[in-house]
Amino acid sequence: MKIRIVLLSLVFIISAFGLTKTKEGFIGFTTVQAQSKEDYENNTKSKRKTKKTGAMTEKVAKKLQEAQAVIEAEQLEEGIEILNEILEMRRLTDYERAQVNYFFAYVAYLKEDYRGAINYYNKVLKEEEVPEGLLSSARYTIAQLWFQLEEWEKAIRAVDDLLANAESPRTDLYILKGSALYQLKKYGEMIPVIRAAIDLAEERDPFRIQSLQGNIKSTADENRVKYDKSGETEINYPQLVRIITIKLKEDITKLRERDVEEKTIIEETIIDLEKSIANLAIGPTKENWWLLLRAAYFELDDIESVRIILERLLFEWPKKDYWTQLSAVYGQLKFDDKQMSSYRTAYEEG
Repeated sequence: MKIRIVLLSLVFIISAFGLTKTKEGFIGFTTVQAQSKEDYENNTKSKRKTKKTGAMTEKVAKKLQEAQAVIEAEQLEEGIEILNEILEMRRLTDYERAQVNYFFAYVAYLKEDYRGAINYYNKVLKEEEVPEGLLSSARYTIAQLWFQLEEWEKAIRAVDDLLANAESPRTDLYILKGSALYQLKKYGEMIPVIRAAIDLAEERDPFRIQSLQGNIKSTADENRVKYDKSGETEINYPQLVRIITIKLKEDITKLRERDVEEKTIIEETIIDLEKSIANLAIGPTKENWWLLLRAAYFELDDIESVRIILERLLFEWPKKDYWTQLSAVYGQLKFDDKQMSSYRTAYEEG
């Protein structure tokens, strides 16, 4: 997993955190209030207090802009000299030191000295009066770098540190942690982490999902289709749509030739069902998230869950490989009719 670190420009940082110039020539930050956040695993809450952020003189700001220009031009040694000149200045603020170390970290990254970059990012975290945005960026990059170095446990700790301090969770953090857990073969721990990312992504548009699920359930009720969850905790909507569609197609075969209007209504209902399940599948989640889940369930020999994940993948990413895998899974589960149907579909997709 190759990562790409982006250097935060001073202009971005200034605009993002509401800087104001004081009479003393300092560029100051407005106070930032952070919200409490529930941890996804142990259901505990950690509150972060209002964080007072530091200031930067115009002299230091100009020198940092100068350093940034030469670093981006890949004149790294010249950039290091400028950064060292800043460190030699007297009475640097916490924020100024943090910015200098952030630049040093970026230079180390460009030199592919990832451990050196981590050391500099940790120096950023040690400063007190620093805007949360810069601290969050440093924490995230540390997690990425530990992952790049294949230091899985350290990558996980870095993500946990970031989640504990984050104002709002990010799906990519859970995916990064889940990927590290997969490398450690901790499949049981990995699954709820990836699920947390999926739930977080889908919760951002809950009303759309509820509406689509409601359409499917109401169609089932109207056509007197009963769904046996067979021990499942939630309705398997793709499976329910299949059951309804089979029932509707059977109804069509029973119609007489002159029942054109009724046939049209049933065909339109089938089309609406297909649209609902397709839109239900198309969401903010990514294919590789589901692939991670599939791999974990496979390693745990949970074939039923592998089936569910493959069926979910096929609604949004109908690839031949997934049909082939699903056919094999149906065979293991003794679903002979479904096995042959999936095998034929895989052959047609080929």
